[in-house]
Amino acid sequence: MTPHRVAILLTLAVLLASGTARAADELTSAQQSAWQKRFAEAEQQYRDILRRDPTSHAAALGFGQVLLWEQHYADAASVYRSVLAHAPGDIDARKGLATALYWSGDYRNARRQYAAVLRARPDDAESRKAVADIDAAMAPLLTSENDALRDDQPMQRAKATLAYTFFTDPLTKWTATAGTYALAARTLGFGSATAPFVSIAGSTSLPSARLRVRGALRLFRFPDGTTKPLGGVTLTREWQHSSVSLDIDRHELLYTASSLAAHASETTTTLGWSRSSDASSSAAALHAIRSFDGNSGRAADGYHLARVAHGSRGSLSAGASVSYRDSDDSRFRLIGASAAPLPGGAFAYSYTARYEPYWTPQDLVELRGIVAATVNAGRATVHLHADGGIGHDRDLLFGPSAGTTAGVPLFATPVSVSRTFHPWRASADVVFPLRGPFVATLGVEHQATVFYRADSIHFGFSGRL
Repeated sequence: MTPHRVAILLTLAVLLASGTARAADELTSAQQSAWQKRFAEAEQQYRDILRRDPTSHAAALGFGQVLLWEQHYADAASVYRSVLAHAPGDIDARKGLATALYWSGDYRNARRQYAAVLRARPDDAESRKAVADIDAAMAPLLTSENDALRDDQPMQRAKATLAYTFFTDPLTKWTATAGTYALAARTLGFGSATAPFVSIAGSTSLPSARLRVRGALRLFRFPDGTTKPLGGVTLTREWQHSSVSLDIDRHELLYTASSLAAHASETTTTLGWSRSSDASSSAAALHAIRSFDGNSGRAADGYHLARVAHGSRGSLSAGASVSYRDSDDSRFRLIGASAAPLPGGAFAYSYTARYEPYWTPQDLVELRGIVAATVNAGRATVHLHADGGIGHDRDLLFGPSAGTTAGVPLFATPVSVSRTFHPWRASADVVFPLRGPFVATLGVEHQATVFYRADSIHFGFSGRL
């Protein structure tokens, strides 16, 4: 070999060694940036390395890890899939892909990838724990919700339900529910009755499209033995902290005794938006309402609640809500009238009216302030809620308030007048552990508005089997 060729080879060897050392230094620098949580800097360093050497295995794995820490889960999964496309047996890349899927909420595919990792590395503790956590979340769930309501309406009601939820894969669940209403309207000669129901509901998520689909079929039997199919479907598009949903639901209306004989129900189509974080939550929705008798209505509502104080003993939140509801035709019916004598020979007239067979507000607008608190009381947690504000709607008058005749006169048609009032609501719930994995909730609520007052108590429990 000539001296000239020897010189060339030596030069190439030096350059190669120099380049290898520089690449190693760049990888070390990128790793140190990542460990020091300078993620943006580390990401750019890894990008520069991969631009010069797209085959760098260490840079690809490091880049994927940084993207995971930056919560760019889809980008991280893409990096790991690129590695696996050239090296399907790369267990580190497969574990990175499983982690990206897991952290993004795609438990279905994450479990498959973790299982592949465990087949190659049976002692991988992180993968084994992830699989165990996913399987634990798939354990069947037993839930019971029960409530009793006493209001200023002639019909009183209570409801009891028992639901069993099971999973056919980590993102697909089914819930079978059975329950009944207990109804009584003795002042109307109705006595008491029951209205049982059963339902089956299923939901599944499609993480790649960030979609969740839910459907439910419900069979409801009225006290006269008539059975009606109810239920609906919901499509939800989800992001990290927010979602948009479209829901169509047909459900029973059980507020008056006449609603039972009419087999009253309504179909509500709702377009909703919600956003939540550790410090606040917001939601807004538009509703189109179609009742069983052809009457139509519309509604809109929204709220924002923000945490204003937080500590080891609990938290305090405050916010506001606004709502609107209107109906094409009112179902507010006159059911009685009376006259009382006044000094001087005049008479005061009073009229009794009721929504029959369901509620149909007219241009109802409410604006409320909200205060909510959570208190940690040992093993129990107490949730307190209060809201109140101002409301405005259109009321119907059926006749004059006073006159000179003992017979109560009526207007030819009811007269619509504006009305302002002050609605409010207060509730308290206690969540406490029961035996084993079960927890229970016990709560009370009072609500009052110009046309309605009610007190309710509810009790429920839930736990994984």
